[in-house]
Amino acid sequence: MSFKANNEDDNRFSVVILERDVSEYMNYRSKYYFYNNKLKKGLLIRRGKYKKQEKYYYNLYINKMNYLEENYCRKNKNIPDVDITNSDGDDVNDFFNDKRPIIFG
Repeated sequence: MSFKANNEDDNRFSVVILERDVSEYMNYRSKYYFYNNKLKKGLLIRRGKYKKQEKYYYNLYINKMNYLEENYCRKNKNIPDVDITNSDGDDVNDFFNDKRPIIFG
């Protein structure tokens, strides 16, 4: 039995896929900074190897950042804001909004 997804399923937002993508992004970023910090130190025997690894992870890091921006920031603007209420029925989002007046003077 084969399952064929329709276009609506392809455009759905998935937290699992987002988590995987962000995890890969964080991994690439940490590896890039690891090799970048190694190169900032004094004399290194493996400077050429570290420079090559730094460039490799930098490209992965930047490409993943562009992918996240294109697929989650620009395309998913149709995700509705969720109003969260606590057990008392109070709007939790109102807790974070500062209601004090702004006075310029």
